[in-house]
Amino acid sequence: MREKELLEMCKEYTLRVAEYNQPPVFTKGKGSRMWDVNGKEYLDLNSGHMCNILGHSHPAIVEAITQSCSEFIASTSWYPTEKSIELCARIAGLVSPPLKPSILISTGSEAIEVALSIAKKYTGGYEAASFHISLHGRSSVARTLTPVMGHQGYGPLIPGIFTMPGPYCYRCPIKLSFPGCNFACLDVGFEMLDRWAMGQVAAIFAEPVFGAGGIIDAPPGYFKLLKKKCEDRGTLLVFDECQTGLGRCGAMFAYEQEGIVPDILTMSKTLGGGLPVSSTTTSEEIKQTIMERGFMHSSTHAFDPLPSYAALAVIDTLEKDNLIQQSKEKGDYLKAGFQKLAEQHELIGDIRGRGLFQGIELVRDRETREPADRETRQIHARCMDKGLFFRVTGMAPRKCVLGFSPDYYITHEEIDKALNILDDTLSEVEAQT
Repeated sequence: MREKELLEMCKEYTLRVAEYNQPPVFTKGKGSRMWDVNGKEYLDLNSGHMCNILGHSHPAIVEAITQSCSEFIASTSWYPTEKSIELCARIAGLVSPPLKPSILISTGSEAIEVALSIAKKYTGGYEAASFHISLHGRSSVARTLTPVMGHQGYGPLIPGIFTMPGPYCYRCPIKLSFPGCNFACLDVGFEMLDRWAMGQVAAIFAEPVFGAGGIIDAPPGYFKLLKKKCEDRGTLLVFDECQTGLGRCGAMFAYEQEGIVPDILTMSKTLGGGLPVSSTTTSEEIKQTIMERGFMHSSTHAFDPLPSYAALAVIDTLEKDNLIQQSKEKGDYLKAGFQKLAEQHELIGDIRGRGLFQGIELVRDRETREPADRETRQIHARCMDKGLFFRVTGMAPRKCVLGFSPDYYITHEEIDKALNILDDTLSEVEAQT
């Protein structure tokens, strides 16, 4: 009864899309588990909204929040606070030179907004581009940089922002194959951008693994070439590590695995371990230049103490418990399990991702690669009924990728349980098709 009552209240009092006003209604979480108001347990292979990299209610985060609540919750962004300074220093110790100074804000969308403001102020240009498989947020600038979302009905988007074909090799936008294509999608994208840009292009935005597009890995060498093309044009490269930063892909940052360093780095979800905090980090040279030109960005909760306490606890725990290595090792174990499932289930067309950030693309036919969007929805719903929580992602409107991003403490036994549930569910759905 409580669930029904809450869902009715949700429909009446909240502003949410209809598909989100449905059971379960979650009430608590601990480690890799969540419970709904009926007491049903779920194995969470999405770490909440991909934020709880230490799991739900980790003691270090609880302690940090408790300490902040007794000492300092919120301040004014006009003056520095102790913990926010310490957090920026810790971020500087994690990133690669020349990255160093950071601004702390609240959400990934805001971090993207700041990144574009920095790029505009530094380059003197106002145009930017992202890839057709990108999601960078839902505020005005971030929404314009997010082609995977529908834009109908929202009026004109931010001018001067372009979309380039992304490296979706399983469904190449220009119908070629790697490595024979020789990164043709990147050449086509820049040729179009060079022809349409009105002046200096300020920035190119990219995810080192394109999450909402379907957990898409670029082919080896792609980002090195992207970096060079940006440098040739005086354009800054922004890496959005909202989902991939702080060990999710088996390295502190996914850009390290690409052998490059972006000009601007944004983080959000993983940084707070469940609390809203984001950062935009750049080089000292870029900082000095934009400051001389009058750059300023702030908000009510910029550099606030509470999320800084939590983020410091996340970084401390990552290092103390060697969690990045665990992410890599458990990610290898998870992928090996997916590959075994692929040997048994024709619905599995492609397996992608790194560390504890992986996706399975489902198809009705491995030759034609017809998206199995209907089957994907059925599998997700049945797995939820069996107590396994993950997300469905991929290119709208035919989303057909099962996305998995569990917390770093997940055990092999929990992974095995998830694989068994998925195995049984795939068999059930295949038997009906």
